Amino acid sequence: MAKSASISPPLPTPVPPPSADQAPQKQEKQDSRVNFLSRSSMNVEDDRKMAAARLQHAKAQGKKRRDAISKPPIIVGSILFLPSGLFFLACKTLPVFGIFEGLKPYGWFGGCIGAVAVPILLVALLPEDIERIRLVTKMIVAIFAFAGCCASALVLLAAMSFNDGCKDGFGTSGTVPCWFAKLSILWPVLFGLGYITTSLYLWKRSQTLPARDLLSRVWKALGSFYFYLGWIVFPLAWVPRLAFEELDLDSKALAVLCAELGVLGLIFLLNDRIREDLQRWLAWKGAAINSAAAVASLIGQRTEAELFQMLNNVFTGVPLDRVSEASIKSNQPDAELNKLAENKKFGNVDAFFSHSWHDAADKKWEAIQLWRKEYLKHSHGKEAVVWIDKYCIDQNHIMDSLAVLPLSLAGCQRLVIFYGPTYLSRLWCIIELFIFIEMGKDVKDIELRKLDVEWKKGIGKMRHEILTFDAGSCDCYSKDDKARMMTLIEAGCGSVVDFSEKVKALLLDLSLLIAGGGDKHGNYRRLSEVLESMGDMDIELGVGTTKKKG
Repeated sequence: MAKSASISPPLPTPVPPPSADQAPQKQEKQDSRVNFLSRSSMNVEDDRKMAAARLQHAKAQGKKRRDAISKPPIIVGSILFLPSGLFFLACKTLPVFGIFEGLKPYGWFGGCIGAVAVPILLVALLPEDIERIRLVTKMIVAIFAFAGCCASALVLLAAMSFNDGCKDGFGTSGTVPCWFAKLSILWPVLFGLGYITTSLYLWKRSQTLPARDLLSRVWKALGSFYFYLGWIVFPLAWVPRLAFEELDLDSKALAVLCAELGVLGLIFLLNDRIREDLQRWLAWKGAAINSAAAVASLIGQRTEAELFQMLNNVFTGVPLDRVSEASIKSNQPDAELNKLAENKKFGNVDAFFSHSWHDAADKKWEAIQLWRKEYLKHSHGKEAVVWIDKYCIDQNHIMDSLAVLPLSLAGCQRLVIFYGPTYLSRLWCIIELFIFIEMGKDVKDIELRKLDVEWKKGIGKMRHEILTFDAGSCDCYSKDDKARMMTLIEAGCGSVVDFSEKVKALLLDLSLLIAGGGDKHGNYRRLSEVLESMGDMDIELGVGTTKKKG
């Protein structure tokens, strides 16, 4: 649907073309400049086919990753859990009816196997499995609540049996002192409270948290529950009893279960990344770590045809003369700005603007106008059509816009990065750069515009920022956005650390073109050339590779 053009904000003040003394002084420098029209006659259909092929490849890699991570835990966990669960129930229920009474102690060994099987099954859940995670969470809530009530009732009956023959707290019931027999009635209450508290916690979180955060809470809840049973409830119930009775097989088996639950609980509580580490290892074993899987995580289960149809509805570009300085200075969403954008076909947007809303707005505006001036010069007055998030993301269809982000990036002729002090701290900016390359675009289609007036003065700082980049410390507008981005990172690279290294390599080893924002000649230079120009510095051209000028 065509966008309304009824709103016409004032055009930016025209910038005169560069004077003669601003022309490049060396022919080789002129040749290294980005030709704004180099892709104006590109074969859009070929680019469209390439984008579709990249989507197919991404989905294939996403399926390969899912199979490598999910299938082994499901198979192993099911083999362990189902028999051990049935064995545990049989050993604990049949003796109540006088059947196979000798099996009772062995039920705890079934519990030991089942306690390991539960986290193995949880490993099969990926952060992008939103509906499955919520379903599993609700199943765990129901199981915990039911088990808590049943277990508390059964143990309470057993504790009451200790009281047989006890009229006060100073006698004995068999070999158990009455004071302990009466005290033992209290611990089933703690047992039930543990189940119920965990259930309520997960139920409340399942309604509000993003899938990735909810999955982390499930692991934490499981760790807390195991710790609670292994180090508090079972010891309270049985350790004092062992002081008064002979250590039988039932007590020994329960002690083993207590120790196992306690250790597993500590592991799950102290290691925040245990799920990530296990899934990363499985993906590595299955040769399924591929950055294309990040794109698959973003597009979900949609087909290429569905994505292109969605793109037709939401892909827009805004003529740069409609972009106002006021809109760049405000980082708040404005639905009215979307009316200034126009629906565009794939390949008909000149540039995708990637920037941080936390950088200085005045410097960013100057950089945008400089880019526009140079574009107008090379296009003989034809206005640039660009993709800017504030103008081109329909606030009424945000999720659709995000789902087709890979195609939106592929549908733009180039990616223009307005690099300021906070650019590498914004996760969305990094994801845009990452996906642009994953969709098969060439690094020569990327322009890196520093917002510093003198790039030579800031290049050392920029180099340090790149080499110390850590995606884990990046921020997003909301916690939901960050959870979604971290899911993409996990899907594509296996871990935040590996993703960070890929971004560093992308900025350094792939020699992104840097626009000389403060260079009086406006020359474009490869980042490696810029770094090498710093004669008094040891220049790292890539991970593990160092070159010294001189």
